[in-house]
Amino acid sequence: MPGAAAPARPFDRAAAFEDLRARLFTPSTADRVGLEAELIALDATHRLPAPIFPHDASRGEPATLDVVRRLGSARGWSESESPYGSPRFRTPAGGTVSFEPGGQVEWSSTPASSVEAVVAEGQRVMGALAEAAESAGIVLIFRGIDPVNSLERSPLRLASRRYARMADYLDRWSPHGATMMRQCAALHLNLDFGERPSRRWQAATAVTPLLLAIFANSPLYRGAPTGHRSFRAHQWRRFDPRRSGLLPGRDAPEALFERALAAGDFLSDREPGESPSVAERLDAGTMTRGEWRAHLSTFFPELRPRGYMELRAVDALPPRWYGAPLVFLTGLLYDDSALEWTLRALPEPTEEALEAAGRTGLRDPGLASVARSVFRQALAGAERLGVDFTGSEPLAAAAEFFERFTQRGRDPGDDPEA
Repeated sequence: MPGAAAPARPFDRAAAFEDLRARLFTPSTADRVGLEAELIALDATHRLPAPIFPHDASRGEPATLDVVRRLGSARGWSESESPYGSPRFRTPAGGTVSFEPGGQVEWSSTPASSVEAVVAEGQRVMGALAEAAESAGIVLIFRGIDPVNSLERSPLRLASRRYARMADYLDRWSPHGATMMRQCAALHLNLDFGERPSRRWQAATAVTPLLLAIFANSPLYRGAPTGHRSFRAHQWRRFDPRRSGLLPGRDAPEALFERALAAGDFLSDREPGESPSVAERLDAGTMTRGEWRAHLSTFFPELRPRGYMELRAVDALPPRWYGAPLVFLTGLLYDDSALEWTLRALPEPTEEALEAAGRTGLRDPGLASVARSVFRQALAGAERLGVDFTGSEPLAAAAEFFERFTQRGRDPGDDPEA
């Protein structure tokens, strides 16, 4: 019939894969940067995880929400509710301050056209938070995992539907999922794909184990050495192997798609392992685009596609070092010469290489030697990008970090005041 609308295309496997690839692996003409910085909050008196909400303060200890609200009121932050039902605050610069399931506090930047802008804002926000928290009797820990408390002393502070279902699902695997949700903190680095997404993705994949080893900052747990330079990474690799670890440098969309078909959709109303599976629902046309996208949001590989590249291998760091990993990565991935050098010099990493990087880190002489070479290339690439992009202070911080840690085969976990 003339003028009749074309029939709606079914949301099947082909449509799901097309949605994944187009939405998550997105070329860009910009070279922006972003940062998501987490920290662990302990009450100063008992050294136990600080509650978010005052009504959860069983011993009269201070609540982090009160601290953030007072600080936000003084600095013009606007409060709203996150998609997960918890408070969040938007700063005048466009970033947000929010909370993670175990009570960790997170600052997320808005995308910026320079490393300097992101680092300066992060240092302002986190510096103000640290000062306000100290005045209220809260200690902020900039480490990859709570170095003091056991899992049993670290309750789930946010119990939205998403977090409750995630906790229930991960408990079926092992205690690593609960530790990851309630006790870990990281520094996520967000970079654009650029006009050649496959090249940057391959280089970012290749550098991931080095990123983990160079910036490892969680050797202690429950007050004792763990045998891992990044005990946080140890938890993440084991919480669900289908949702963590590495995606390949090549054919990453296909690999993520296959993982998504195989893994349980714990956000649905079905029990994990219950039929029909994700693949069966797509084949039957009973899974919606929204359900598919929500399912994909539960995958956390070390390099995560989100329309940009989210690099998740870095432990939480003190704000003074925020510029170091950003300069390191942009120097390698945004400078064409350093990018091509990285692709030639570094092999496709394995899960075993990732495991070794988190366990022994730069204690391994061979890995330490490679890390020094790659960091020098990164600094050279960052200098070529120019001070208008990197900023003089982040570049200086990266050079200082290299001399203080990487050059000597050390990581921030070696420094009690890192």
